Amino acid sequence: MDKRLKTKERILDAAWQLFHDQGFCDTTTRQIATQSNVANGTVFTHYPNKGALLKEAFDKQACALIVEAKQSNKQHSPRLSLRHFASFLYPFYIAHRTLTKTYFSELILSGRSESCHLSLLEHEIHQGQPFLKSKVPLLIDLYVMTFVFSEVDKHDDVGNTLRLLSTKLQQIG
Repeated sequence: MDKRLKTKERILDAAWQLFHDQGFCDTTTRQIATQSNVANGTVFTHYPNKGALLKEAFDKQACALIVEAKQSNKQHSPRLSLRHFASFLYPFYIAHRTLTKTYFSELILSGRSESCHLSLLEHEIHQGQPFLKSKVPLLIDLYVMTFVFSEVDKHDDVGNTLRLLSTKLQQIG
């Protein structure tokens, strides 16, 4: 790995740790620079703003979970496969509730719908499946909105959220 990538990785890891420990709002780019042992301007060389840093750090963590979940995924339908991946991702979202809310808010408010982990999730549930590719984004929307609504209802129980997702997935033809 070249020096530029190593620096970017240090910044990303420091940001995730600080976001986790202090929260997104209470973490400054100066703290991230100090923690990653770079100049403050170097942070902005790699990331345009703190929101972009959160987005990439969050996606990195979530993608690692998707890769882990893929190893044990024995499901043959996109719906059951999505349920399997949700059993790994929903607990992560709940464990990092405040960062998850900020992450999804950043995605929605920035007008950018690109999310590396949701794109990877979409790819994994469609992979080799005889399922209309046009339905997969709808499944991802259902997956995200199920979690969002469970948060609004203050469900801390991953099992309840997974059951709600399963019920909704069964209703899709």
